[in-house]
Amino acid sequence: MNFLKELSSISELTKREKDALKAINNLYDRLKYSPTVQEIADEMGLSSKSTAFRYIQGLEEKGYLERKESSPRALRVIRHVK
Repeated sequence: MNFLKELSSISELTKREKDALKAINNLYDRLKYSPTVQEIADEMGLSSKSTAFRYIQGLEEKGYLERKESSPRALRVIRHVK
């Protein structure tokens, strides 16, 4: 991917969406499988799973994640943020 295009796509994420994506990557590196919404919320220091889920939905809508609705551990990171 073109560096400038990558830079512009990164700017479309909010700070908390970037934090969520980094949390998902960190958890995946530690667990070696996709984290649950609760694990993501805990990693981000959130008390609400629904807030973490909103970040996940935003990342999915912006093309950073793919999610299978039938499984709690079915997140796949498509694009990364450094």
